[in-house]
Amino acid sequence: MSKHVPTVVMVAVSALIIGVMIIACTSAPPAEPSIRGFTSSVTRTGADSAERVSMLVTGTSADGLEYDLAVVTADDSTQVVLGDDGRGSLDDLVDGLLVEVWFEGPVAESYPVQATAGEIRVLSRGPE
Repeated sequence: MSKHVPTVVMVAVSALIIGVMIIACTSAPPAEPSIRGFTSSVTRTGADSAERVSMLVTGTSADGLEYDLAVVTADDSTQVVLGDDGRGSLDDLVDGLLVEVWFEGPVAESYPVQATAGEIRVLSRGPE
């Protein structure tokens, strides 16, 4: 006679696996941004729902972050945050902002690197 695993145990194990998968897929951005610096050469392409913003972000190697110069692309999936908790939009991205950027997806390891932003946090307006 073969022993069967009780249904309750199988359901519990399945729920645990699904829970771990959900947590892994909804993780927050890393604590440190990929780059921190000032925006320049901000350009917009596309129309309303398919708008894309491209910009150069210039940081310093003294920041100790992964990158000091990046061509960053933002699209409708990029979260733009103004200050500590203000919700922003692609329209808020202009030249001269001090920003922190968290990259999402592949990074083209040229110089400067090229990447898509998962989140852009606007810290302040840069020097005029």
